[in-house]
Amino acid sequence: MRPVLRFLAVLIVTFAVAFPTASFAIVELTTDAVNDFTAGAYGMQSELAQDALLRDGPALQITIPGLRFANPQDIAAEIEKVQSEEGDSKYIVVPYLGEYMISMYRYGIVSIGVIATVMIIISGMQWMIPSGSAGAQAAKERISRAIIGLLLATSSWLILYVINPSLVEFQYLKVLSVVGVSPEDLLITDKPTGEYNSVGGGNPSEFVGKGKFPGTDRPISNTDFDHIFKAFGNCSLKLDYRVLKAIAFSESHLNPTADNWQALNSRDKAKSYKGLFQTKVKTCEGMLKQAKQTQWANMCSDSNIFDPYLNTAVGYLHVKFGMDHLKRLCGSSTAADTQKNDLYKTAAYLFINAGPGHIKVMIKEKYITEQDVCDIDKYKSAFVKWASKAFVPLRVANYAPPGLKKYNYSAQEVKPRMDRLGVQNIFDAGINGNAQCPFDANPDEVVANAALAASNIPKSFTCDNSFAGNVMLAVGDSITANPKSYARQIASNCEGLLKVSVDAQVGDPTGSILRALKSHDLSAEKVNYVAILGGINNITSNPAQIKADLTAMYKQAKDAGAKVIGMTITPAGKYSRYDSGTWQPNIDAINSWIRAKGPDASDGNKTLIDYVIDANALLADRSAPDSLAQQFDSGDGLHPNQTAHTVLAFEIAKTVFGGKEIKP
Repeated sequence: MRPVLRFLAVLIVTFAVAFPTASFAIVELTTDAVNDFTAGAYGMQSELAQDALLRDGPALQITIPGLRFANPQDIAAEIEKVQSEEGDSKYIVVPYLGEYMISMYRYGIVSIGVIATVMIIISGMQWMIPSGSAGAQAAKERISRAIIGLLLATSSWLILYVINPSLVEFQYLKVLSVVGVSPEDLLITDKPTGEYNSVGGGNPSEFVGKGKFPGTDRPISNTDFDHIFKAFGNCSLKLDYRVLKAIAFSESHLNPTADNWQALNSRDKAKSYKGLFQTKVKTCEGMLKQAKQTQWANMCSDSNIFDPYLNTAVGYLHVKFGMDHLKRLCGSSTAADTQKNDLYKTAAYLFINAGPGHIKVMIKEKYITEQDVCDIDKYKSAFVKWASKAFVPLRVANYAPPGLKKYNYSAQEVKPRMDRLGVQNIFDAGINGNAQCPFDANPDEVVANAALAASNIPKSFTCDNSFAGNVMLAVGDSITANPKSYARQIASNCEGLLKVSVDAQVGDPTGSILRALKSHDLSAEKVNYVAILGGINNITSNPAQIKADLTAMYKQAKDAGAKVIGMTITPAGKYSRYDSGTWQPNIDAINSWIRAKGPDASDGNKTLIDYVIDANALLADRSAPDSLAQQFDSGDGLHPNQTAHTVLAFEIAKTVFGGKEIKP
């Protein structure tokens, strides 16, 4: 038994060297595949997430000579075979484990052969060298055992085959999977209100009218974004807005903050798709530039990409570019053209998922002719063949060629949603009302917080001549004391018209700012306007004291006949000492009070603020509203940089002094 035991020990050691690494890689592969299949409920933009892994196989840290994993075509053939044998049951097919075991078996046999040969040579030399009868006998025994072990290793396949032929076949691993269901089948009814809520999401009615679109799944009946879809539906394509709504629901569940980075299980967030229509920044820039919407394209950024208007603009353009070409080939449609409308509804989503130019490519590569494109059956056949080739390697989570999966999702999931919403002729825009196409306006009139876009930050501006001879005093803390502060930029740009003076000290709380203002005789100095920005340095104290100090400043200015420019406290979420539990509630409370233009009339005072400049909203990061946007951060998370002050300066000049941007 000793030769057998030694053979098994060598085999186990050999397998132990590399098997853990490979097994982890295989587990990671199957886990990613299952996750990616689950993510398909949000649409199929993650279609290619595991392509590289499937193309190259698991990444082994210890390479094995001669190991070659199956190619995508072989996997596809095996999947088709499994599906034909199993009927309606769906399986994830993983070939790599069996291939790995076969390779390790061969590697083990070779290793054992080499070890046995070396032992025979060494023992033979010991046998020939005189060392007494005992040494010669030991050498003979080692040679005998090595030969027996080598024979066992080389005949092991036959031994296993005799025991059970299945032991040497190493078939593909087959894992039964839950059959995919429509996301709408996962909706439950909130019977008391009749409202539909998606599983895991909040009640959309909680967010209506709050001026923002928080991140939560919404039912397809939700109307939060209908006005946006109607506006883009009235652009040049003249599209029933419900087409866009059905696509957006299929992509994101009408969640404007949807980000499938986690679904992709990728380390690179830049590869993920974001927003209502699941797009990327580079795609946003490319599509809008192609549409010659340069101002809109300049707004594409990591923070702006979630904006519902901007994201819908990209989704609309995907449909428009593809549909323009399809309409040229097949013509317009009416509600009576059932087959043509079925084609247009199905293609509309595929322009999003497979690219707006896929029909042109299919024609160019001779998958279909221009005449046959208008036949939905021929279009389907060509698309399945083209996309199955264009989108290989096939993911193990696919149970059909990727082209068929894409087409079926569009025809069996997205198109029926359009039908249920009431879409007949997709080019009937009458239901959209008089909504204005957003491309007919400047993006800063449409997209919230447009100051985040570099193109909307003025290089220079001026003040209206009617304000000549006026005097403005700016008081505050280090933000106002900045050499490039908003006040000093106004002084520079409006030189000769408006005189500006600054009284601000680094670190001053509102009590110190109040004392500084009291040192001025505003009437004698002929101050017409007082700009007041402060509160961040004592934000952790009682907000009531900050309001009292600000109120005293507002009253002093008003009593002197000056107009008050009240500025909200700027974001500080990235500041190292920031405490969200203390700072943010106080910042929000004080800023809400300032936006309401001071104390309520019920306390016997008139409104004390003439102009509210919402510095917080202008400079906040769209994805993290409690923090300065990156382009406005000086580096410490607390102090706005020169670009930020330019935005504030222009806002004051425009709002208070009739300022206008100087066009280059």
